Amino acid sequence: FVLQEGNGNDSEVMQDGDGNISYVDQWGDSNISSVDQDGDGNDSEVEQWGDSNDSSVDQVGDTNTSDVFQLGDANIARTYQGGTDNLSTIDSDGNGNFADTAQQGTLNDSSVDQIGDDNDSEVDQQGNSNIARTYQGGSDNESTIFSQGDNNFADTAQQGTFNTSSVDQIGNDNFSEVDQQGNY
Repeated sequence: FVLQEGNGNDSEVMQDGDGNISYVDQWGDSNISSVDQDGDGNDSEVEQWGDSNDSSVDQVGDTNTSDVFQLGDANIARTYQGGTDNLSTIDSDGNGNFADTAQQGTLNDSSVDQIGDDNDSEVDQQGNSNIARTYQGGSDNESTIFSQGDNNFADTAQQGTFNTSSVDQIGNDNFSEVDQQGNY
């Protein structure tokens, strides 16, 4: 299902497997959305409200779920999920935000929530049952989470401007929590 209201919007959906569901809703001008689901039982929802937003979702395995919501202008969201039963959520409220989530394995869970302008988030999870949470409120914040292994947990919260966080977890059963408030 694709609904577009505005001028110059572009949406492409390609589903090769069985039982895939895709919903795209774009309001504004010059928004781009691309969804490609190759496996079975995948579910993708994209909502973009504003101008010049760009979203790409690519789910290769089975029963993966991806939700992208972008409110504002010039936001970019990228999601790749290869494997089974992975969940990715990206919410951007503001302008010029970037979020990139890649998950390979089974039962990985990533949530990115960005409120403000020019925030940058990258999540890369390889393995099984990993959880990543990113919250950035303010502007010009950068967060990177990399987990390789099983049962890892990473939670990053940044409030303010020009905060930077990088979390690398290799192995199993690791726990990380980052909380930064302020500027620089």
